[in-house]
Amino acid sequence: MFSKQRIQEFIKGRWEWFKRWWGPLPLVGHLVHCTGKNHIDTLKEFSATFVFSSATFWLTAIFLLAFKPNVPADYFRLVYTTMSTGQLFIFAVGMLGPILFIALDEPANAKKFPGRISHVIFLVLLSAMAAGFYSLELAARNPAHKFLQILNTDFLFFASVFVAVVVLILRYLTTVYRKNISGFNVEEAMKEQANDFAGSFSARHKEQG
Repeated sequence: MFSKQRIQEFIKGRWEWFKRWWGPLPLVGHLVHCTGKNHIDTLKEFSATFVFSSATFWLTAIFLLAFKPNVPADYFRLVYTTMSTGQLFIFAVGMLGPILFIALDEPANAKKFPGRISHVIFLVLLSAMAAGFYSLELAARNPAHKFLQILNTDFLFFASVFVAVVVLILRYLTTVYRKNISGFNVEEAMKEQANDFAGSFSARHKEQG
């Protein structure tokens, strides 16, 4: 029969092991340091940003319902129509700017932004991908080029969804990281380090004993 204290020590030990394993991972490693409040605050901000940024898709589809030729079409089909010709690439690029600003900005009394280089490299790759694929979409829509016959439009749509989803995830990560590092408290950080050291020392002492 395990005591409550033994169970708590076991859980704490597993959590410390997880932090040591997960923490060094690029982009997502700092999540182990983010609190529940960081995520709640981020979800509030992120939800409002997403609703307004995606209005060109879901709101446009509502207006399209007013046209008689669209009567046979359902709402979600119209949503697909509003973002099936490369608009998601534009949406993704528009979301990248704030991510870059958050990653490179250094406000006073805040820790260094985690994984800054990884974020910047990822942003450059995503922006190049979005711009390149969108140029193919534009070329496909030009009847003079006849690119529509050789381009896989289904793949381009899948690529636009993939890029948009990755950008949204990156936007969420940068926002929650900013919430975490902006709420950095030196005294609390020192206490946390002291508690971690004491816990590690106690664990090693028990193993040796």
